[in-house]
Amino acid sequence: KGQTVLIVSHGNALRALMKYIEKLSDEQIEHTEMMFGGALVYTLSKDGGVVHKELRETPSRSYDYV
Repeated sequence: KGQTVLIVSHGNALRALMKYIEKLSDEQIEHTEMMFGGALVYTLSKDGGVVHKELRETPSRSYDYV
């Protein structure tokens, strides 16, 4: 429908979503690296297939602890 959907999650829940979206096998998902502090952006076709996958990293921040 041309909509943008935001899914926010962590760890194994994201791994399960990646497995489903990318149609990965059990063996493939075991070797898939998880990113931290970034966003995976998928562009899907009308039938739900992955057309494009992009990792958008967030700028790192440094904090001064007093």
